[in-house]
Amino acid sequence: MVKEISDFCILDLVKRLREKDENVRSDTFTALNNYFKAIVYGDISNVSSALEEPLSLIRMKSTARESVNTIIDQLLQELLKILKGNSSISIKIKASNLLLTASLCVPNVFLNKQNWNEIFDTFKSILLESKDPSKNEIRLNLMLCLRRLFRSHNENIIVFSDFFDDLSNICQSAIQNSYFKISAEGFRVLSGFFKVLRPNHNSPAIHYTKYVKPFIYVVNSKLKEADIDQEARIFTKLKKN
Repeated sequence: MVKEISDFCILDLVKRLREKDENVRSDTFTALNNYFKAIVYGDISNVSSALEEPLSLIRMKSTARESVNTIIDQLLQELLKILKGNSSISIKIKASNLLLTASLCVPNVFLNKQNWNEIFDTFKSILLESKDPSKNEIRLNLMLCLRRLFRSHNENIIVFSDFFDDLSNICQSAIQNSYFKISAEGFRVLSGFFKVLRPNHNSPAIHYTKYVKPFIYVVNSKLKEADIDQEARIFTKLKKN
């Protein structure tokens, strides 16, 4: 059933993201989100829970693989164009939601070298260069997406080392954000970043001085803040341990 629907209309749905009518675009985002949720094994309705599941429990159904491969590059281009463009905040939030859902289903496409350069450039412009508080929900979605991609990291797919400096700056910026949800998610992303720096205990700790040691002071400073949100405090303790 999913394959028949995919072959029949999924590419047309992606093209509908260019519609000027926001109601049509909004319905299109909903339809595409539901499509991605239907083509995987595993429950991704709750994003936070899905991010904690073993990766093997979230995988794409073989019947949908061909259809997804046909549209995913164009879908990514449309979503990145929306996020970088002049669309309303509500549309950009929906675009970031769909981007997150897609990353849960097909992370390997995001980690394709050609796609990743453009994806990360968009992430960086929103997470580092923009200070607009109205984009906080977008920032949260992009950080969740980053955390998912960190968990899917495979050195044969992409080498994150070209982006270590910017990733470190993104974590620093998020942790020091005054909005507690972004600060707490910043620590979760930082945890994933550390695992990329050193995938296992047998890996050499060659990045400790440059990318890990500076965060010790940040974590200690956060723990000393009297008004720090409880969730952020828990995650700073986890990072310290």
